[in-house]
Amino acid sequence: MAAFDDVHDPIIRIFAMNLVDDLVEISFLADHHLYLARRSLLSNPRAGQNEKNDATRQYYDAYDPNVRYRIHISNRCNEAIKTISEIYQSKIRATEFFLDSRRHFVRYTNIDTNLANLRRSLTPLSEKIHLLTNVLTKSDPNARDKIYELVIGSQLEQLDAPYLFEVDNDTIDLAPPPPIEKPANASEALAILTSEASAIAKRLELTNADRRFLTALTDYIGALIETDFSPIKVDLYSSKLRAYLLQMADELPSFAIAEVSALLLSQERVLRQFPVWREFESDASQYEPDQDELTKQHDLLANIATETRQASGVASNEVLAALERLERSSGEIETRKTATLGVWRSLENFIKVNIRHVIELAKTIQNNLSRNQSRYIRYLERIIPYLKLYVGMNDNRKWLLPVVQWLDEVIKLSKQR
Repeated sequence: MAAFDDVHDPIIRIFAMNLVDDLVEISFLADHHLYLARRSLLSNPRAGQNEKNDATRQYYDAYDPNVRYRIHISNRCNEAIKTISEIYQSKIRATEFFLDSRRHFVRYTNIDTNLANLRRSLTPLSEKIHLLTNVLTKSDPNARDKIYELVIGSQLEQLDAPYLFEVDNDTIDLAPPPPIEKPANASEALAILTSEASAIAKRLELTNADRRFLTALTDYIGALIETDFSPIKVDLYSSKLRAYLLQMADELPSFAIAEVSALLLSQERVLRQFPVWREFESDASQYEPDQDELTKQHDLLANIATETRQASGVASNEVLAALERLERSSGEIETRKTATLGVWRSLENFIKVNIRHVIELAKTIQNNLSRNQSRYIRYLERIIPYLKLYVGMNDNRKWLLPVVQWLDEVIKLSKQR
């Protein structure tokens, strides 16, 4: 058994192993800088023999080329954290010693700069060691939550997308987008765009144009006038109009084709006034999944959407409608990069919010589950295979695999209670 193998919580284990990696990396750097600091003191004629002896002792107390091995031969997590703490203390103690000693004997050089940088690199490790110790000794009930946030907080943050989600009372719902910066002229330009779209819709109502096109235009107008306005969502809704302009080119009135095309060109100018859109558009320009990736993404979305629809009551009607729209947009042949990224990010947001929620649920799960909890857990059990598939689709997410496997075990155990 290696260090931390007896820690069953994968998030705590990930935190511990990341701490080991950080300490090993800094230790190699520390050994080099401490060696240079020791050599400079030993060669300094102003340093007395006592100072030179202290420098040698401090250096060799801190020097350890086998940091990782020392930690991993520990059979239990408590032994490992004790070893980590000892290694850290020796490094920081030697660093402080050389910083202080050199002030008395030599002028400030690159050695001192490197020692100061080393101290800054070592300092954050102290808090992490303290947190891990508190979790393993159960001396601080809040330490686990802090570690969870450090490990998964940024990794499971929802990104700007047409849809963001939340789980309230074990029911999945849409979350409002964060407040966006509105430039001075943007509101007026948006109002003009909305007015133009509404005028086209009124003219279309008097024709026998395909009702699907009119519905898409009406939905588009709805996105323009939403209280929680999102330019990214507007772009997604416009993708359906673009698709219909191609598919129904021979059926739509000529004025509709011309005016909606002009409307979409105006949309580009309006949306670019919003910083959040410019940033999203820049991200989309660098997003280049191949056809195989797009197929996998579409299949993943379709499977999750199907499971969510079949799990009655687990998601709000707004979420079901959002998943349906994403699914349709994902299946369109001609899709702009912004719409493609919008669909994928929305799906990622959906997955992230559910992973985060089930992690929170796992920490507080009771013997007697509420009706909503039972329903939500049954739903999660069905989508766990798709969560694993999502994790496996990108190497950057593979760290989540043990977390998802652990959640799978938690869900199965909860059903046995």
